[in-house]
Amino acid sequence: MEKFAEYPEIIAGAGIGIVIFIILGILFVFWLFNIFCMMMGAKVANISNRSFGKAFVASLLIAWLGGAVIGGLSLLHPLLGLAGLIFVPAIFIKMVYSCDLGQAIIAYIINIITSITLTIVLILTLTFGLGLSIDKLKKQSNEDNKEKKTIEVQK
Repeated sequence: MEKFAEYPEIIAGAGIGIVIFIILGILFVFWLFNIFCMMMGAKVANISNRSFGKAFVASLLIAWLGGAVIGGLSLLHPLLGLAGLIFVPAIFIKMVYSCDLGQAIIAYIINIITSITLTIVLILTLTFGLGLSIDKLKKQSNEDNKEKKTIEVQK
């Protein structure tokens, strides 16, 4: 144990690496949710030739290139940035799926709504599920401690 106490930066570095890995894992799960929501939006908008690959490409374009374009538009004028929040992703969806602009806007709005809904459901499920699990563990621990005390008293 004393060997590790001499090198606290190694322990801190490992902890930071684990935290970064967990954050990247959570971002990956939310990205998969976004791809799923993009597929749902394409289905609701009645876009033909929809697939996971097209949703994947559209999600990549919106996240990376769309963010840069919207940021540039926001620098020019705030209202351009606000309009870009809807039209830039819709243009990328239109390019990827080869559909009308109206269908692309509907698909993107459904994508936003389902993403927000799934995120809220996931957060609530994890929050309450984790709380219930911790409560159950505490009750189990208390019961185990009571059993140990009764066994010690009986001896």
